[in-house]
Amino acid sequence: MVAIYEKLRPKSLDEFVGFPLQVEQLTTLQETIGWGGQAFWITGGSGWGKSTLARIIAKHVAEEFEIEEIDAQELSLDTIREWERRCAYYPRKEAHAYIVNEAHTLGTKSVSRLQTFLEHEHVQRNATVIFTTTDKGQDRLFDTRFDAFPFLSRCIMVELTLDTYTVEAMRGYLMGVADKLKLNGSAEAQYDNLLVECQGNMRKALQAIASGKMKAA
Repeated sequence: MVAIYEKLRPKSLDEFVGFPLQVEQLTTLQETIGWGGQAFWITGGSGWGKSTLARIIAKHVAEEFEIEEIDAQELSLDTIREWERRCAYYPRKEAHAYIVNEAHTLGTKSVSRLQTFLEHEHVQRNATVIFTTTDKGQDRLFDTRFDAFPFLSRCIMVELTLDTYTVEAMRGYLMGVADKLKLNGSAEAQYDNLLVECQGNMRKALQAIASGKMKAA
């Protein structure tokens, strides 16, 4: 069985819940210079949609077999060299796409090599690279002894922050899911409480609904 949060994961910006400024940022970029050939650094709380945005971008620019998703701790120098080798060849669509999750755990050698990687002409022409990390993780990256800013300056920063509109959009979305599952027996205020309890983590909130938490007030 597929987890409910995977079953309901948005597949386009139109389906993405909340964060209007960041969605507008990505839409504008797509309409002006495109997502192909770009490097993104996406930050935000756990379960807010970082990986979802990364996958939306990747699937727009690349064929499925040209997308690779990896945890930063598993990203070796050999892997980066292999990515660079692939980028010498034109992709089937706009780009080869690489997603690096938990990017705050990147080691100094990987960051140094990635700076060179992102500057390579084949990479800039044929690849889209998306790094995701929690906002707390990004703070830890900045606290390390090496200077991360030259690396980050090569990335388009997409910073997810909760605002009133997003919380309202999340609440409405969760209530709609509960209605469809016939598990909605709670008032709006209870969904606000659920979001506070889950710290805005939509995965956690969706699983709570599926397990019947909102069935009764």
